[in-house]
Amino acid sequence: MERNKKKDGRPFGRPDFTMDFKTLLSNGATLAPEVLLTPDGVKRGMAVKFDGSRIVGLGPLADFPEATLLPGRAIVPGMVDAH
Repeated sequence: MERNKKKDGRPFGRPDFTMDFKTLLSNGATLAPEVLLTPDGVKRGMAVKFDGSRIVGLGPLADFPEATLLPGRAIVPGMVDAH
């Protein structure tokens, strides 16, 4: 298996840009990670809207057309125990 591909053959798909998350979140960003870890488990196709470090919106990506796509990335809110 190639090192730059997932087990199913898909590429890891890292964004081709550098992101300063502190600045991004302070501007009220809406982010769409490849994976969102919630208390109910792993979710895909979701977007998270932030106001500073607070989550103020969460829902299907289709409801947030302004979302910045984060392929190959995950968001794990502080309230989620990832163990």
